Amino acid sequence: MKGKNARRVRVGLDVDGTLAYSQEAIVDEYNLRTKGSHTKEELDSHTGWSMPITDEEFSELHYTLWKDNWERIRPAVSERTLKKLVDACDVRLLTGIPRGCGDGLRSWLGSNFPNIDMEIEYVISLREKPYLGYDVLFDDAEPVADEFLKVPAKGTRLYLIDQPWNKRRRYEEESDRITRARSLSHGIDSLLSELQRG
Repeated sequence: MKGKNARRVRVGLDVDGTLAYSQEAIVDEYNLRTKGSHTKEELDSHTGWSMPITDEEFSELHYTLWKDNWERIRPAVSERTLKKLVDACDVRLLTGIPRGCGDGLRSWLGSNFPNIDMEIEYVISLREKPYLGYDVLFDDAEPVADEFLKVPAKGTRLYLIDQPWNKRRRYEEESDRITRARSLSHGIDSLLSELQRG
């Protein structure tokens, strides 16, 4: 990837659970509403959780937070670290956030990463991400990793960000194209080191 005319690596960067600590904000809001003391660790899969919350409640909290209370969602990486990735690669956000929350997402990005400009690509299904032609994906979702295992494209890589809901399966042992990262910062540093080695 070196040289003046080298093509920039195309990176698809997930928002919820990867770039943004939105699940923590959802659990906090749920605890406020129910006077509970639940933690993110109870969100143990994308299809079910030990926390007593329904899919409908989770979706409503997710939508409301991004639409009206985006200030409560913390970023998972510093602007400085994200800028290193954006300066080195062609980065686009891939998100399943409802389009009705687009203004909230753009406000959140402007507030937390004011010196970084990234395009947003909305996806209908998490499972479509591995087929969108990106060289590298940063994601936390089990369905993305499941689908990535089916994609035969050589050279593509998934950095799977550690979260409670993706730890039951050791995806990185099933494919050398999947790298587990303890955080987005760790994943970015790993990718940039790999690109420098060339």
